[in-house]
Amino acid sequence: MKQIAQNFGPDPKILSRFFEYGIQGIRMNYSPPCAEASKVYGVAPHSDAIGLMLLLQVNEVEGLQIKRNKKWVLVKPIPATFIINIRDMMEIMSNGEYKSIEHKAVDNPEKERLSITAFHNIKIGCWN
Repeated sequence: MKQIAQNFGPDPKILSRFFEYGIQGIRMNYSPPCAEASKVYGVAPHSDAIGLMLLLQVNEVEGLQIKRNKKWVLVKPIPATFIINIRDMMEIMSNGEYKSIEHKAVDNPEKERLSITAFHNIKIGCWN
């Protein structure tokens, strides 16, 4: 967070301070093989409300897609790599310098998909 904050102005501690002792959560997603994968969502299209998201595509099965130029683009898994997703609050706090991105997950017709997501949110009462 401190490295991201360096782009925000003269004092990177201002942004990083919002996330010190903030709320964190983890979500694990499992999608079994789905014969009719084109007819369902693994995770419906959305953007996330606040903070920052780290995603690990555990078994490297494709499924994550992002919306770019009004088209869905597949994010190919890279072994042992986290995907960092800027969320809505970061877009607001950066005055649009960092963009929250709409994303979704699609099921695979032949393979199960595993992912782990860590959510990092601002601390409550950080505006004081």
